[in-house]
Amino acid sequence: MYVDKYKEWEKDHKDELSIISPVNYFKGDPIQDSLDAKLEKYAAVKSETLSEEKSPRYVIIDRWTGEVLDDNDSLGYTTIEKAYNRYEYLLNSAEENYRRRRALSWLLNHADFDKKMLDVYLEIKNTGIWHGYRNFNKTLVEFLLSEYGYMDVDFQAQDLIKVWNKSLE
Repeated sequence: MYVDKYKEWEKDHKDELSIISPVNYFKGDPIQDSLDAKLEKYAAVKSETLSEEKSPRYVIIDRWTGEVLDDNDSLGYTTIEKAYNRYEYLLNSAEENYRRRRALSWLLNHADFDKKMLDVYLEIKNTGIWHGYRNFNKTLVEFLLSEYGYMDVDFQAQDLIKVWNKSLE
């Protein structure tokens, strides 16, 4: 009987269950949310200052300090999912921009590789093939990086292609 009542209550309060209270976290209570493994450093919580009685608003906080990391320009988010999705998008975008800056910096310091990419690109463009490759793409650039011994770079081949293509414009 208690389990049934709890399941009924849980169904009506699912939004509240997925909110992680920094107060409880700092007291050492276990955090149970489906995103815990992925989102160890931040959490979506209900903002008391941005929420209204029938309109809860959520913000992203640092789980360790309780600092607000994203409040959607002081508007908050209408759902926990929207808060997480937007913050993850911002993080991914920042990481991608960082990788591209690293790729550009690396390319500027490796003129020999830049020249090789140009030679390969022109050969594919003019003849339609270079060593079995018909497209100048991620796989080809990964092969070139490997051939030149550049396997420990802190960017992806796709990042290198994007910054290299911009240099052609």
